[in-house]
Amino acid sequence: MTKVGLITVGQAPRSDVVPDMAAILGGDVLIVEAGALDGLTREQIAPLAPEGDDEILVTRLADGSSVFVGKTRMIPRIEAKIAALEDQGVALNVLLCTGEFPKLAARRPFLEPHQLLLDEPLGALDKKLRDHMKIELKRLQREVGITTIYVTHDQEEALTMSDRIAVMHRGRVEQVAAPRGLYETPATAFVAGFIGNINLLAGRAAGANAVACGGATLAATGAAPAGAAVAIALRPERVRLDPAGAMDTLLTMTVAHVVYQGETVRYILRSDAGLELQALELGEVRYAAGARVRAGWAAADARMIEDDIRREEIA
Repeated sequence: MTKVGLITVGQAPRSDVVPDMAAILGGDVLIVEAGALDGLTREQIAPLAPEGDDEILVTRLADGSSVFVGKTRMIPRIEAKIAALEDQGVALNVLLCTGEFPKLAARRPFLEPHQLLLDEPLGALDKKLRDHMKIELKRLQREVGITTIYVTHDQEEALTMSDRIAVMHRGRVEQVAAPRGLYETPATAFVAGFIGNINLLAGRAAGANAVACGGATLAATGAAPAGAAVAIALRPERVRLDPAGAMDTLLTMTVAHVVYQGETVRYILRSDAGLELQALELGEVRYAAGARVRAGWAAADARMIEDDIRREEIA
């Protein structure tokens, strides 16, 4: 059966794209979009003479590789040619590139990839359709059982789609974890700020589970040498306003702004010492701007991490 590799071809013209791909695949079969040949000289294109089809070019390179070149609308005819070769007993190693080709790899039963790469597949869709397709792609992946590498800058998309998430920063993997672990126990300040909304409160370690910040000692899970620069990572939904029960940290603050978001309400809070905090609640608006509230949290809901990045890197 056909083996499938997925490599994206860049938009810039490259005269060496065909031989490069032949080398990658070890001289079997390539499928590339027509734009990948932009920039080739007439002498380089000459061997790619059509063989009975004016929209799909089929030829052989000097190393004996077969080359299919077609636009995405030619997928049905490309499939037919692949199937015909396989019927002849030809073992194919197929490269599928940009556009519709990753979708072809996922849905065609005669292609059996070991891995599938999806690079921003939902980026062009509106929010409602994107939300629907997240569930549909997840269902399809479970159904076909293919290990899928999903590249996205959408944090909600990553949390929804993934079994495991790798967060990269400046070309380095910062953390690999399941979505819940990544969200609730980030390993670094960058990961904490990159995944979802969060309060990152800079301060100094004041012993186990304590941070000196904004003129107060705040509770957080973790430890660091006394006086070390740290940050408290605290999700807005973990902040309780005027809590009835005991809290490990309780601050008197002023509501600076109220952001109504439909099913949620976001409060921007400021203390008299200048500490700023976000709190998130479900349901109705309980406080108006200017109201005084008590904001509290449990130490288990806040995480002490090394404050090792500039805030603009995660803004």
